[in-house]
Amino acid sequence: MAGDSVFSKLSTDDDGAWTAAYGAYTLRSALQPIFSQDEHGALEVQAFEGLIRPSRGGEPVRPAEFFPDVAPQDRAMIDSLCRTLHILNAGTLKRARAKLFVNFHPAVFVTAADIRREVEQIRLAAHEAGMGVDRIVCEITQKENDSADMLALFARELRLYGFRIAIDEYGADERDAARLALLRPDYVKFEASWVKDFLDNSAGSALLRHMVR
Repeated sequence: MAGDSVFSKLSTDDDGAWTAAYGAYTLRSALQPIFSQDEHGALEVQAFEGLIRPSRGGEPVRPAEFFPDVAPQDRAMIDSLCRTLHILNAGTLKRARAKLFVNFHPAVFVTAADIRREVEQIRLAAHEAGMGVDRIVCEITQKENDSADMLALFARELRLYGFRIAIDEYGADERDAARLALLRPDYVKFEASWVKDFLDNSAGSALLRHMVR
């Protein structure tokens, strides 16, 4: 399957939602809303986060069970397929201002040419979805042994074409500070349990507000 086109695996349901096929699995998007709150407490959808929802034989399968079942030679393709699926489904919502957060796993792309091809794939998906690239936020995940040079190249290629960049699970680890300096993201998502520790007292809350600023 590694050589197949990503778009060849896509189809639409009766309701117009895009789905994808991989072996016995059907893949669907869950677009989780991200809200902002104004001074009056009113909520507004600012973005969506693309989450994959696999099923097999009509029964839901947890992502943590699906991804280990992906053949090693197909991992880059599946990473790309999930992103493409989320972008196309976000386009059907017709929310002209809402951004879309999609995950990247740079380690599955081995060479600089692989990275450039993948960035071009996202541009094509965005065009098909009628979405400006500045509405797509690429959330770069990092594993312990990932190459800093490849991460930096990924960030440069994405930024070159106008995509936004985010990092997730930012905490107190020295590696997080290095990741922040390397990728210079537009968005930082804090690690939830770390934030909760700050909120236990007023001094911690004040320090958290300072860090957010």
